[in-house]
Amino acid sequence: PGSGSMGSGSMGSGSMGSGGMGSGSKNSGAMKGGQSSSGAMGSMTTPISDATFPMKAAQGGMTEVKAGQIALKNSSNAAVRAYASRMIAEHTKNNAQLAAIVKANGGTVPASVDAMQQAELTKLASLHGTAFDQQYVSGQIADHQKTLALMQAEATNGKNAKYVAFAKMTTPVVKQHLALAEADSSKMMHAKSM
Repeated sequence: PGSGSMGSGSMGSGSMGSGGMGSGSKNSGAMKGGQSSSGAMGSMTTPISDATFPMKAAQGGMTEVKAGQIALKNSSNAAVRAYASRMIAEHTKNNAQLAAIVKANGGTVPASVDAMQQAELTKLASLHGTAFDQQYVSGQIADHQKTLALMQAEATNGKNAKYVAFAKMTTPVVKQHLALAEADSSKMMHAKSM
């Protein structure tokens, strides 16, 4: 969704595009019926295609790793840094698993994030301190909501058995990442109000 800008500053409104869902433009046929996903939570009314799923998932995973690396440089908050380290490790592992599945299917994953994701990462890299922490955590919430919608759509509607299995395996991890981001957000808001 193009409405989640990196500079909004409010919790839950930033989007790094991690799930790759609806990066601000229609997916030109990637969604059945030519529809694009919409909404800050990445809700989908139609499933993404098996041809598009690995690209979206790979770019989302790469964005998570890059955002985590920025967090290690720009945050001094121990909870944010611990979360970022976990995202780097777990998304790197997940990205490698996905790349192997795609390769076994005769395809390749993208070598980089899309232009909108890169612009959002650049914006995130310009922030420091509390402003960074709030934007990073709110972006993580939005991104993991979108990634969860992507994984659930593929797990439910996908036709490629390997992609479906990957989505089913990844869904609980994404739920855990989302819960951790929400807990960090809650802690930050509570500390701010004290």
